[in-house]
Amino acid sequence: MSKSSASILVIDDKLENLRTLSAILQRKGYQVRQATNGQMALKTASSQPPDLILLDIRMPEMDGYAVCAALKQLPQTREIPVIFLSALGDVADKVKAFDSGGVDYITKPFQAGEVLARIDNQLSLRQQQQQLSDLLQQVQRLNTSLEDQVQAQTLELQQALEYERTLKHISDRVRDSLDRTYILQITVEELTRVLQAQCCDTILFNSDQTAEIICFQAQHDESAETYDSVPMLLNLPGVNDQLEQGMTFAFCRFTNNAERPYSAILGCPIRSDRNWVGTLWLFKPLPSSFNQQEIRLVQQVANQCAIALRQAQLYQEAQAQIVELHRLNQLKDDFLSTISHELRTPVANMRMVLQLLMAATERGQNFLEQVAEAGEESNRIVQYFRILQEECEREINLIQDLLDIQYLEAGAHPLECVTIGLNDWLLHVLEPYKLRTQNHHQQLIVQLAPTLPSLTTDLSCLSRIVVELLNNACKYTPAHETITVSTAATTSHILLSITNSGVEIPPAEQLRIFDRFYRIPNNNPWKYSGIGLGLALVRQFVNHINGSIEVTSSNRSTSFTLQLPFIVVEREARS
Repeated sequence: MSKSSASILVIDDKLENLRTLSAILQRKGYQVRQATNGQMALKTASSQPPDLILLDIRMPEMDGYAVCAALKQLPQTREIPVIFLSALGDVADKVKAFDSGGVDYITKPFQAGEVLARIDNQLSLRQQQQQLSDLLQQVQRLNTSLEDQVQAQTLELQQALEYERTLKHISDRVRDSLDRTYILQITVEELTRVLQAQCCDTILFNSDQTAEIICFQAQHDESAETYDSVPMLLNLPGVNDQLEQGMTFAFCRFTNNAERPYSAILGCPIRSDRNWVGTLWLFKPLPSSFNQQEIRLVQQVANQCAIALRQAQLYQEAQAQIVELHRLNQLKDDFLSTISHELRTPVANMRMVLQLLMAATERGQNFLEQVAEAGEESNRIVQYFRILQEECEREINLIQDLLDIQYLEAGAHPLECVTIGLNDWLLHVLEPYKLRTQNHHQQLIVQLAPTLPSLTTDLSCLSRIVVELLNNACKYTPAHETITVSTAATTSHILLSITNSGVEIPPAEQLRIFDRFYRIPNNNPWKYSGIGLGLALVRQFVNHINGSIEVTSSNRSTSFTLQLPFIVVEREARS
């Protein structure tokens, strides 16, 4: 509202006063309307509210006080400022004028300057009030908008926190599961519940992407159940291409199917190692849609689902490999057992023939003694027979080792325990090794504890263990080095150590020397014969008599230490 173009309603029953005031106001640029009585004034003011009213008090039928009071009762005129014009100058008249709703009071006869000044003042106040009202409405609108924004952001934050909890809940439930059926069920149930979806489907494909492997469906407020067919959505133009490119998209599809009248559809690919392995489908009816937060949640759930499915797949592959390895290992064991038995018979027959041949005599001498008395050609025959005899014994020992390992692993080797004095028994076992070490320029040192408790154990197993360790020590100890055999005792065990100097086993090899068929790579296979069964058999025998064995090697010295219980207790079950 511009003060110079303001609309002013002049109410006076005297035409002369109307003309005078109208002339003064019009010269100032105001738009002037006139009314000669109260009823006319009310109709004019209510139909086209002015910016200001000049109101005479003394009028017939309805005086100025009544007109002003009536104006303040009407919603469209109650805010219009009213200036009273009257010849009454008493204070009581002025108070009554203000009580009825007037904002100012001009006493007749009036001066033009005073009238214009008071009008200008009231119009300025009116304009300021209008501006203040507009500003207040603007502030209210801003407050309302701010409250709406805060409420929307609060709701969005609450929704984000809820989705974060949902993602963690799903991740925790599927992370430790290796059952892909359970993984898919949890995924569709949780997404349907949190997103208030009408339906959620999951589809998995095999590696060539041609056929579904498994498909699940969860209805809102119902548990997941198997869904018999793949939705026809993949046949829609462009759907396959977008999913294969890893794109998540939402679209609307109208259908006449009364059972599944879905419209808002969200498709999110499940990708593993950059390959499209399946799809999450969510459905909502009109007028629902999927917002950005919901789409991000589905994408994150799809990623967690892909990780869990990949773990499940790797576990299944690993289990299949373990089963296959067990099958192959069983086949190998069966083969070794069979071939050992098959080889043992002809080799045993060869040894028997050799023994018969060597025992055949004409003058009380064996065969080799008779041949040795002959010439140089016969000496070669003796050498050939001895080589044949040694190789035959070596093959029989090898076959026996294979059979012993099979028996021990199958738990078919019974314990036959006897009580011995370990020191006395060791001296008897070490007797042939004194000459052997001398021939190899090695030094045999025996350090036996002066007093040892009796040992009750399987003597055949203990003998095989000690002989194998001593043979290895003699085989691998260089000339002019030492082989030390020592005994000691603790409160519950007897310790037997065999240490040889001049050799050292690398730490990495120490972890594997007891494995079957394992040989230290640094050793010359042509210099040291064997197939790597000796120490493996030692460990099997040690376990069989409830003992333990450990190897230490450093500073050009290697030591094998046996820890044997005083009394061997028969185990109920052996693996």
